[in-house]
Amino acid sequence: MENEPTKTKVWNPLIIGILAFIPDYIVGAVLAAINAHRLKEKGKRNLYLLISLPYMPIFWLGGLYFMDGWFAALALFARAGLAYWLYTDSKKLIEKNLAPENMENENLSRLLLVGGGILVFTVLCYLLFMALMLMFNSQ
Repeated sequence: MENEPTKTKVWNPLIIGILAFIPDYIVGAVLAAINAHRLKEKGKRNLYLLISLPYMPIFWLGGLYFMDGWFAALALFARAGLAYWLYTDSKKLIEKNLAPENMENENLSRLLLVGGGILVFTVLCYLLFMALMLMFNSQ
């Protein structure tokens, strides 16, 4: 019993992929980054988070001005592609670094806490951006 390896808690890659598509890519990216951090893969962790930096202004600004036209299809396609990439990359990362007997899925109640916190932060950033746009409006 003393020599048993400790189990590493990770987020299920399927949940990461679904949450990257349905609420927002940023939620999935943060969960994938948490997995990479727990698996001591700093490069992957940074990659997941760095991709979300240009995602926010491009899709938020584009969504404000072009959501009625071609941008809606582009945004949907991009979100689906990013979600699929997060799913497959997270799955490969877990398979490479963990044996199935050393893995434990993270509790779903924590998902509500982490995902909800990220979404609240995202909404607050969006509201701040809208307030700044209204303040500097030339009308």
